[in-house]
Amino acid sequence: IFTKLTADNVTVTYGDNKNLIITLEDVYSNPVSDAYVSVDLNGVNNYVTDVKGQIIVPLQNLTPGSYVAKVGFSGDDYYMESKNNVCTFAQNLESAATICVINTSLSNSTIPRRLRPSM
Repeated sequence: IFTKLTADNVTVTYGDNKNLIITLEDVYSNPVSDAYVSVDLNGVNNYVTDVKGQIIVPLQNLTPGSYVAKVGFSGDDYYMESKNNVCTFAQNLESAATICVINTSLSNSTIPRRLRPSM
C-alpha cells in the first residue's frame, strides 16, 4: 500500500515550546501506526508513529539558522516507503522561524524496517 508523509508549516522562535508534527498515512488517508520514521534535523533520530500515525519532533532547542529536516519511512512488508523534506528556519528571539514542507526525495537514509504481522 502506498504511503505519504505530511507536516504542517510551523512558525517557531528560539526557546519556544513548539513541535513539528509529522503524519504517516496510507493512500486511503488511514494513519499508519507503530511504524519507524527517521528524521534528520541536526542529526538523525528515529521515532515510532502513534495510533494517529504521528511523530512529534521538538523544535525548542534549534539555534538560529536554516535547516532541512529529511524525513523518511522505509516501508515494511505491508506499506511502501515514503519520503519528504521539511525546511526549517530558526532565528533569534526577535524573529520567528518558519518550517515549510517541500515534497522532494530523501537520500542516504538509514531507517530501520519493522516487519508487520500477516493480515
